[in-house]
Amino acid sequence: GLHFAALDHQIKNKEDLNIAVEFEKHLIQEEFKTKIHAFSFHNPTAEHLEFKDEFYGGLRNTYSNYFRKEVAYCSDSNGYWRHERLIDALSSSEYTRLQVLTHPGWWQDVPMDPRDRVHRCAYGRALFLMNSYDKFLDENERENKSNFLLNFSFLREEEPEIFQTCDYLFNKRCFKELFSILKTLHKEQLQLGLIECFGRMKKIDPVEIGEIEWPVEFEFNTIPTLLFKKNFKLITGLPKKEYQILFEYEPRLLKKPITKNGCATESMCLDMSRVISNVKNWLDEQKCESSSSSFLYPKHEESSDTTYTGDSSFYDWLKQLVGKQSNEKIK
Repeated sequence: GLHFAALDHQIKNKEDLNIAVEFEKHLIQEEFKTKIHAFSFHNPTAEHLEFKDEFYGGLRNTYSNYFRKEVAYCSDSNGYWRHERLIDALSSSEYTRLQVLTHPGWWQDVPMDPRDRVHRCAYGRALFLMNSYDKFLDENERENKSNFLLNFSFLREEEPEIFQTCDYLFNKRCFKELFSILKTLHKEQLQLGLIECFGRMKKIDPVEIGEIEWPVEFEFNTIPTLLFKKNFKLITGLPKKEYQILFEYEPRLLKKPITKNGCATESMCLDMSRVISNVKNWLDEQKCESSSSSFLYPKHEESSDTTYTGDSSFYDWLKQLVGKQSNEKIK
């Protein structure tokens, strides 16, 4: 049968309907080399429901008076059983005749609410188009002009779902939500930096470092300072003061849009994206080092008494925090 979208045609009377139905009937029969015998309106309006004759364009009208009065109706229109579940209708002894309308597009392996399915489909298509655009430029060695993409090309390859979320928020101008995600990503980077620094020297179990709940005042102040030391700008791409300003403004940013030195909050997200990209490169360099020292870290000498020759106060504090996470208070 033909699922007829009357809104695609200018139908004002029976003659218009006959011509349109016959036209689409001919297309289907020619394409699929088969006869069809009936049609059903797709999302009919009140005007369309006034067409109650049994046949139009040589096809039986399933919205005719006969079907409305003599035949029960079961449909999954809009993605759910609107009148009665099919299994219940088929099991019922109430109906001697039953018309069933189903839409293959609504059915899939994983059950989802109708709107969720439409959302997945719509955003899936949008994502496909964006990926196709990026891929075309990459394959043809053309510049893909985007400040955000420039700093997050690595994330597109390594964590595509996180990249897609950040890309969407940036282009929707949802900067406070984006900044919150970027902050979390950078926090994880700093944690990896500690694991590389202290874990490689076998001073503290990397798993224990990963489980630490850092005091707020240490997250983006003390820890970056201790990790990057005099190479702060070289590693992060920002002077230390500008780096810290990002997090000083964050509480206000999360409450309402703000400006920083005359620049919109977009600049804060771009600054943070550059920091993340630069620190990512720095972390990759640390992983490539074969020993526990590098040009970014002070040299550490291994000895039988495992004496720490770097910042002993921070190391002692870190050991205490690992051992007494629940009771430790940082003064």
